[in-house]
Parts: sequence; C-alpha cells; structure tokens
Amino acid sequence: MERSDGVIFATPNYAFQVSASMKNFIDRIAYIFHRPRFFGKTFTAIVTQGIYGGNDILKYLESMGANFGFYVTKGSCICALEPLTEIQQKKIEKKIKKSSKKFFNALIHSTQEVPSFFRLILFRMTRATVKSIDVKYFDHFYYENKGWFQSDYYYETTLGPIKKLVGYFFDFLGRRIFKNK
Repeated sequence: MERSDGVIFATPNYAFQVSASMKNFIDRIAYIFHRPRFFGKTFTAIVTQGIYGGNDILKYLESMGANFGFYVTKGSCICALEPLTEIQQKKIEKKIKKSSKKFFNALIHSTQEVPSFFRLILFRMTRATVKSIDVKYFDHFYYENKGWFQSDYYYETTLGPIKKLVGYFFDFLGRRIFKNK
C-alpha cells in the first residue's frame, strides 16, 4: 500500500460484516488511524453479497479508507446470487465499470482535497489528544516529525476563514478537554 497509487479493498458480505481476514487486516493496521499516511493515493471498495447488507459494509470500508488518509471514490456493492442471469451479469459489469472509471479518473487526477468539517475536527481533536499526553510515544513522534503540531491539517491545504475559525475553536476545545483529564 505504501508504494501504490491506489488501493482496492474487496470482501464478501459475511453475516453483515467484512470477512474475518479483512477485519483482521484492518485491525492489524488500525494504528494508521492515529498516524494516517496515504494522502495523495486513491481508494475504493467492492463488496459482494447475496441479498442484503452490503451497502453498510461498503460505507464501513470507505470510512476506513478515509481514516487511513486515502482519497476515496465510491465503490460497488454487487449482488451475486447464483445462477446469474445474463441481465444480472450485465448489471454487475455496468456497476463495476462505473466504479472503475471513478477510481481510474481519481488516479489520473490525484489532487489533495480540502478537508471536510468532520475531517478537520477529527484532525484537531486527535492532535490535541496526542499533544496532551505527558509521555512521548509513537503517535507523538509521528506528529512531531510530520510537523502536524504546527499545521492546519495533515497536508498543505488552503482553509477558508470559516474552517480556520472552526479549526482554532477545536484546538481550544481539545486543550480544555484534555487539560482536565
């Protein structure tokens, strides 16, 4: 993943969740939520299912991609009950083609997006947490090395005046919350 331009997570729907191997993989690299690193890279997901629940799994995987730092394109949830009719097969191919096109276009035009309010707040509150802990540990060193204690966001971006104010407010709020803990 470190050397790729894009990543695709694919899983079947197992009891309304990702497969055990996919869940284990995500859990093993969960530390990246605190130290995201895949900025400038593209992500999408594919979920196969029988009847129901795959769209929630797709949202979960897309959220994981965003938490890792990827630029996320809309993935596909595919119903694959067998035997497939020719019409169902064409429908699947159309869905995959649409998702593939979005993924490919994002790979070609990779740009950093301006963070949403949610992502900005998440960064500022996480940073306040990392900064507030007395003991220096991996997250602290990572933030320090990246210059994130002084930056507006994980990467160079232009925040409008409202997002700047929101960022300052959550810096203040984060300091207040963690000062009392």
